[in-house]
Amino acid sequence: AAQLSAALMLITAPLWLVLVAEDMGSDTLAGALSSGAPKTALLHTQFGHALCLRFILTVVLVPLVARLGEHRWRDGVAFVIAAVSVAAIAWQGHAGDELGRDAMVHLTADATHLLAAGLWLGALLPLMLLLRDVGEASRKHDAAARFSTLGVICVAALLASGIVNTYYLVGSVPALVGTAYGQMLLLKLVLVLTMLGL
Repeated sequence: AAQLSAALMLITAPLWLVLVAEDMGSDTLAGALSSGAPKTALLHTQFGHALCLRFILTVVLVPLVARLGEHRWRDGVAFVIAAVSVAAIAWQGHAGDELGRDAMVHLTADATHLLAAGLWLGALLPLMLLLRDVGEASRKHDAAARFSTLGVICVAALLASGIVNTYYLVGSVPALVGTAYGQMLLLKLVLVLTMLGL
């Protein structure tokens, strides 16, 4: 799963760059490619710099994830590289547009949100594989209990960072209630609180 995720990132990163470059120039896809807009977006925008960093980190990560479980220190290095790559997505979104103190707060919240979501969702597949392959009920119970603890921590982090992101992206209670974006956030909040309760 880790190798597949890394491969998908390497394949989709150039496509994402081209689509963002097209959107920045309000041009057609062919026009964006012929004008060199992707190169400009890559070299001269914060989005491009963050994408380039994530691409390089993923290239470094590929040989590490191919040998997961052999050495703890190597697994730790792979985890840190993957975490930095996921957190760097924050600089590619709205949080990257802030300045000063707001930039620090919003970027921290956005990076926390991304890391918590990645850690929680990323642990689901290994948990399912472990529960399938392990025969002992005690080991299954222990794995499920550990994941439950991780899940509560991640959902709590998602909730806290989501509130901060909502403050910056929505800005007011009327906008939260009266816009489609705000209503979607409220629905997500209800779902998160339900999951946290469970």
